[in-house]
Amino acid sequence: MEKTRRALNFSHDEAEALIMSVDERKPCLLGKFSSSLSARDKDYSWQEVADAVTAVCGVVRTVDAVKKKWTSIASEAKKRGALFQKEKGKTGGGQLQIKPLTVHEEKILGVMGKVYTEGLSSGSEVGLPEPPLLASSDHDIILTLVECEDDVQVQPPQIVSPLPSKKKRTTDEPHLHYKNAQEELLLL
Repeated sequence: MEKTRRALNFSHDEAEALIMSVDERKPCLLGKFSSSLSARDKDYSWQEVADAVTAVCGVVRTVDAVKKKWTSIASEAKKRGALFQKEKGKTGGGQLQIKPLTVHEEKILGVMGKVYTEGLSSGSEVGLPEPPLLASSDHDIILTLVECEDDVQVQPPQIVSPLPSKKKRTTDEPHLHYKNAQEELLLL
């Protein structure tokens, strides 16, 4: 039985060609599907990227290998970019504790754009439940009084839900515990 050989690592030139090819076809490769952008269009563009990468060093690169490499280097660039921004934002002066981004990482982050790397700067959270304004019954409302020097202030009502009580065994007779355990085993 013949072993399959592992593919060669991407060279520096191949990685550069990959980044440039994705940048040239960015709207098609990274865009959302629509009536003007189909899966066939994306597949064709990825095949063009694979052909461009193959042309650099002569090592045949499949579409799947190129997609995997792009996903891998883009993920690493995003991680390093986030770490770099975090480190750069620290106070206290001194030198950065992390190596600066490489040229490849900067190019990848440029291709992906700020939305992919930093997120949206404005907007609201969607899908989070709003806190209830009124309690479901009168016994759920508790007014909190706080004394401040001479006058008393009433704080807004807070909703308090009663916690369920735990059942405790009322008997300390060991034979009853044993009997209950036998009954539980029979039920199983």
